[in-house]
Amino acid sequence: RVGGMLRSRKYLTPAKTQITGGRLSSLGTALFEHVYNKPIPFPFDGFTTSRGNAAKTCQSFTSDLLLNRLDWDAVMSKPVKERNRADTVLKRSWGIFAKYGSVRTRPENTLIRRLTEDWDVALKSPDQRLNLSQALKTLCAPPYGANLASAGMILGVYIAARSGQVSILKDNNAMDTTQWMQKGLFKGFYLDPNTLHETYLAFTGDHTSEWDVLLDEW
Repeated sequence: RVGGMLRSRKYLTPAKTQITGGRLSSLGTALFEHVYNKPIPFPFDGFTTSRGNAAKTCQSFTSDLLLNRLDWDAVMSKPVKERNRADTVLKRSWGIFAKYGSVRTRPENTLIRRLTEDWDVALKSPDQRLNLSQALKTLCAPPYGANLASAGMILGVYIAARSGQVSILKDNNAMDTTQWMQKGLFKGFYLDPNTLHETYLAFTGDHTSEWDVLLDEW
């Protein structure tokens, strides 16, 4: 019966608007485009397997960003394949590097930029902290559709640009990013969402000012 309905192109989707397509695969693609209608670009070559060389590079980039060790000079010192991946994703697609190579407070990519603005609002709220578990979920949920690899790097970009101004609160205990990463932050090559439970980012210094943002973008 199900096979007959598929052959008759009788599909039921949660979309409010009609989604048309011939083959089931085409319909699935159209449905994904409807649900994730503001996808964060991630032109990272080599993701044919979840445990391959590209995944390892992502973990390296994420770790270096969280520790504030990935500026453009550091990228240029990496092996050719890693350098090319950083150039394609971090520089050209996301625009995270400022004029002199530091990580921007506001990346050039419109979607990522808007997210950093929203997260800054959370840090400036009365609670003065950002729920990192919720931030990860926001990145992976509609309309953005990031995977754990790209979501981890985006959080790394955000934290790197505010290095020295923020600390991690885990179960109400403050720690720096080095201590945090020693708590089993990664599962395999990706951030483990379970380790972000009751984990927050909080300001420890002065808030990022508009002048800092303007200087960063100049």
